Amino acid sequence: MPRLLVSINSEAFAPMQIYFAAGPRSLKSLTAMVPAFWYPLLAFIGVYGGALLCFPLTRRMPGRWLLAAALYLAIDAEVLIGSMRIVHLNWLAKTVSVLLALATIKAFRLSRAEVGLKLPKRGSWGWISAALALAVIWSFTGVLGMYPRPFTLQSLSYQAFMPGIAEELAYRGVAYAMLLRGFEGVRSRMTPLAPVLITSFCFGLAHLESPIGLPPPGWLLLMVYFGALQVGTKSLFGAMLGILRWRSGSLLGPFLAHGAYNVAGTVALARVKTPRNL
Repeated sequence: MPRLLVSINSEAFAPMQIYFAAGPRSLKSLTAMVPAFWYPLLAFIGVYGGALLCFPLTRRMPGRWLLAAALYLAIDAEVLIGSMRIVHLNWLAKTVSVLLALATIKAFRLSRAEVGLKLPKRGSWGWISAALALAVIWSFTGVLGMYPRPFTLQSLSYQAFMPGIAEELAYRGVAYAMLLRGFEGVRSRMTPLAPVLITSFCFGLAHLESPIGLPPPGWLLLMVYFGALQVGTKSLFGAMLGILRWRSGSLLGPFLAHGAYNVAGTVALARVKTPRNL
């Protein structure tokens, strides 16, 4: 019989990450290959699923740019997975992700303004300050009930910079710019929200933790529940960052809010009390 091992995801503000270990050897070998197929597939599901959800507002399915955004995010996922398998170093994986984003910007001739590589608009610092405060509060409340984990200066530095730079450049930068081109010309007040919603959904799916093996009987609904909760909360956080990107016209605000969230969670996780009843 498979055994259930429940652990806590330190980076997520969703509560739990569930691993289903053991099981037949064939399932173990299959699930070891899951990330290489799972996360690129989720990129396509996120882009096209998000576009379908936005269709009542936009009345458009920009096929070429949807495909470009989905392929870019799928390749980015493969790059991250491949880099981690080779050297097991998060710094290198995120650096390669940034280099891929820069190469894509040049290949598609995306302007700095389209990607958000500029200073925020005047009057947007209020939005940025509010997002920073909300990110810190969100992160603090998200670690309640988790197991404590000490941090080092290296891990704190990584959380402060690398996820924010790489992920914001990918989701609120390159993919956002591609989708913005695709929906260009659609006359609707809600049209600017389409790239925000699509990239937020992709962001949420990209943070879904894949289970190892199959769940024991009776636990499948629990796995679906926590998976949906995890995707939902990450998508909401991504939507906040996306709206900040839209309102400010810059990636600076999302980058700062993302870094603040990660740093606050890392520090809070080191001080949280161990739950007694787990």
